[in-house]
Amino acid sequence: MTRTRKLLAGGAALTASALLLTGCMGGGGDASEAASAHGPITLWYSNVPEEKVWAEKVMADWNADHPDEQVTGEALPQTSDSNAAVNAAIIAGNVPCLVYNMDGAGIQQFVATGGVVDLSTTFDDANSYIVDRTGEARADGYAFDGDFYSVPWKSNPDMVLYNKDIFKAAGLDPENPGITTYSEFEAAAKQIVDSGAAQYALTLGTGGEYFWNWWDWYPLYIAASGGKQAVVDGESQFASPEAEGAVELLKSMVDTGTIPRTVPANVWPFGEGLSGMFITGSYTVSALRDSEKVPNLGAFPLPLPDDSTQSDTWTFADAKEVSMFSNCENQGTAWDFLKFSTSEENDGFLLDTAWQIPLREGMSAADSPVFDEQPVVKVFAEQADRTTDLPITPNGVEVWQAFRDNFLKAVFNDSASVKDALTSTDEQVAPLLVQNN
Repeated sequence: MTRTRKLLAGGAALTASALLLTGCMGGGGDASEAASAHGPITLWYSNVPEEKVWAEKVMADWNADHPDEQVTGEALPQTSDSNAAVNAAIIAGNVPCLVYNMDGAGIQQFVATGGVVDLSTTFDDANSYIVDRTGEARADGYAFDGDFYSVPWKSNPDMVLYNKDIFKAAGLDPENPGITTYSEFEAAAKQIVDSGAAQYALTLGTGGEYFWNWWDWYPLYIAASGGKQAVVDGESQFASPEAEGAVELLKSMVDTGTIPRTVPANVWPFGEGLSGMFITGSYTVSALRDSEKVPNLGAFPLPLPDDSTQSDTWTFADAKEVSMFSNCENQGTAWDFLKFSTSEENDGFLLDTAWQIPLREGMSAADSPVFDEQPVVKVFAEQADRTTDLPITPNGVEVWQAFRDNFLKAVFNDSASVKDALTSTDEQVAPLLVQNN
């Protein structure tokens, strides 16, 4: 699912219509011929304004030097779930060669159906390019059965973004909040609401779609577990003590009113200055760069359980990847352009333009003007070295939907205890994780 926080009131929503794209529509030719073929290609990119600027410049730079290999692009189709849009395009035969902003939950389903190109077996330099750029420790987390079906592109490591003005009004230290544990987090949330500094301490997405827990429960779980994914060696971790503790924290905050059960439609509380905190990535900082309501921002790592002994805090990378689709006729050009678009120069341009962190080693040490313009972005860049992502599993979307359904029962609907909800999740996902293995 392309990162589409509905709460951003269009700032990160996908708003372009799908077009019938040409130049990548496969005609059933030999795969090896396609791998070495060069010619025009098309791509989809996010229509977040800053990312459109990035994509259009990168395509223009490429096209100026490649008159016979022109690249054209369009924004992703308007939808809350771009995985579904990509799947529909595959079925219709009009998916472009490259799609930027893919996520791990969606990539697996396209691997299973043969919709995406195995980069590792198709291009001799794929593995070395990906590992050298991303770093071996992080790159392994984006492989499926040992092969790469995408290039890890950018990261938006989740942290607690906070409104410094609200913290100051609530009597909290806006420069050094000192919030590291669950107890301190709950106490700060209560202080924000009780003081009247803000209507809410924190808001959560309340939608029923499978992806919502990637920006509240999942980063809390990753932090508590020291960097574990929700599935480890094919085994669900949804009922682990770390998972249960993270759900209990959120439920407690809902029950005490520091997290509302509902928020008005079409209102983004944090962006409107109605909420003190928001679990999110650096793209939100970019979305608020000209905000008059939230001009002063800070960020700190996710809180840890009170008894944690960890010295470092891990979080959800919320990474987006670039996949190449099997019906692309000119895969040679697509691969060359993919590497060009993720070069050191274009990664730097992405950081400077969109304030998002490329999955390239050493980005926190980059000489980027954004770190001076908005220092909190560097805080996110430093966190990017301690991230993990979505587990690459069979039936990833269905696995996350099972968790989401049970999470809502326990946290918002009070129709199941936390323990029962998580036990039910484990039981539901077990057959999904072994299917097709």
